[in-house]
Amino acid sequence: MENLFFQSNPQKRKTKRGKINKGTEKVNSGAQVKHDHRRKILGETSNHHNLVFCNYKGNIMVPSELTRAFKRSLKAANLPDSRFHD
Repeated sequence: MENLFFQSNPQKRKTKRGKINKGTEKVNSGAQVKHDHRRKILGETSNHHNLVFCNYKGNIMVPSELTRAFKRSLKAANLPDSRFHD
């Protein structure tokens, strides 16, 4: 199943750290639409924890799933192999 990477309800920052560019806004809004659609389909079986990293049902993603998804994303974007925390 596909995993989503986004924060569903981001908090406003108290410090100025820069602005989010339009491309990032489009990606985030598209991901939110997919997420909302998935929640509607899953109904009560979907968890609503507002996690940044979650599986397709909204549950906590196990670390190995996150690593695999990150590696796939790097490969799809033609980026060099890297660890998540680098």
